[in-house]
Amino acid sequence: MEMKLMPTEDVTLVTNLSKEDVCLILKENLQEIPKITFFERKNQKLFEGSLQNDRFEIQRTTNVKDLFLPKITGVISTGIRNTAINLNFKPYKNVLIFINICFGLIVCVLIATIIGAYLGEIEAWSIIPIVIMLVLGIKAVVYGINLEIKKAKNELIKLFKAKVEETKPSQKSRK
Repeated sequence: MEMKLMPTEDVTLVTNLSKEDVCLILKENLQEIPKITFFERKNQKLFEGSLQNDRFEIQRTTNVKDLFLPKITGVISTGIRNTAINLNFKPYKNVLIFINICFGLIVCVLIATIIGAYLGEIEAWSIIPIVIMLVLGIKAVVYGINLEIKKAKNELIKLFKAKVEETKPSQKSRK
């Protein structure tokens, strides 16, 4: 049985726009990622990132630092009658590291609590809040990332007046 470790998604958008028009629309709605900002950014466009030839790496622009914003990598290719935009949505590596450290600490506390309960030094019911915290934390992370993937995908569909040709979980995220 395969299990998905983190929410990622591969999507192919198909549009009647030419490859050049897709690149132009993306350039018009793309700004550079700022280094470090402590204040609200002005003059925002829909996405920030980079576009080189027919490849791009972007993320949605927000007014706040959002842990769940996915990294969107894409390749624009020309078909017979349309243009295909192959997209991959996945969390940034530093976000995955942070999340794994947080959940690793919770698991360590859970193990210590189980050992303490087994030895009789801690009440057995004290395991329940830690398990609940772990389950709710995982659900919140998965929900947050999936929500941001959905928002970004919908923005790109509107931007390119495209239709989703295929959607599948990324093979890289499976174990």
